[in-house]
Amino acid sequence: MRNVRRLAMRLKIDDIWSPDLDKPSSGQPDDVRDFSVFMQVSVSQRFHRGYEVFQFFACSTGKSQSEHQPALEFREFDWSAIRQKIGALLDECGTCKTWDDVIAKLAPSLDYSDK
Repeated sequence: MRNVRRLAMRLKIDDIWSPDLDKPSSGQPDDVRDFSVFMQVSVSQRFHRGYEVFQFFACSTGKSQSEHQPALEFREFDWSAIRQKIGALLDECGTCKTWDDVIAKLAPSLDYSDK
């Protein structure tokens, strides 16, 4: 049997949305500076089929200590800032070789939806 070496996963964001917003992929909370919004993100491997869904709360600074966890803090609600922060989290998974590795690495910030 050959020794097969697994390559690190190259992850990308497929979509980010909130079922709590009127426009799930582009809407805004009533107050963009004082908010706590349940969010979901689908993540896939580049050049592979399928995806995994993670969830979190996007919160204004100071709100993340509430019962809504895991939470990512933002000065104001901004889709590009949310995408950028999640992208940075995925970049930290550069050494992950399996989805289990990714789920464990993201666990402090994003909750795996298929537990």
